[in-house]
Amino acid sequence: MELNQCEKALKDYKKAIELKPASSEAHNSRGIAYAKLNQHKKALKDYKKAIELKPDFSEAYYNRGIAHRELDQLESAVDDFSMFIKLRPDMVESYCNRGQAYIELKEPELALKDFDKVLELDPQHFFAYYNKAVAYSLMKKPDEAIPMLQKAISLDKRYIEWAKTDKDFDNIRNDPRFKALLSH
Repeated sequence: MELNQCEKALKDYKKAIELKPASSEAHNSRGIAYAKLNQHKKALKDYKKAIELKPDFSEAYYNRGIAHRELDQLESAVDDFSMFIKLRPDMVESYCNRGQAYIELKEPELALKDFDKVLELDPQHFFAYYNKAVAYSLMKKPDEAIPMLQKAISLDKRYIEWAKTDKDFDNIRNDPRFKALLSH
């Protein structure tokens, strides 16, 4: 799979599962191969089996959360990321992914909590600043959104282009401070 030969990897994982059906690792790995091939429904089945075999398999929860997000099953994604966080509370990306799902669910208050945790763990995490700006925009709070977006842009200039077309900023798009920030 590391050579991006996912079809071949699937055959090997199938054989591994035939030889050792109780291998949670083999099910999880096959799920990853399916996900790389954009076969997220098949991936979900393998992640589910991996979790059945090993209920504290944090990586399988995380992977399943990603698959749920890809399939727009956002509540299930939140549940899986929450379980991952319970098992591994120190991984920044799990809070990012759950926060993203909350934004997509239009629950910006919950998203803010996750992005605050991200910044507690990694104060220079530019994506968290950007998403806090999005959350504040969704809440129609430009005074909070604009400084967060400014911080994100100061850490990574590509956010200027992203913000220009991100519909989540429609609530603050006409604010002169927002326009000025994007004109640099």
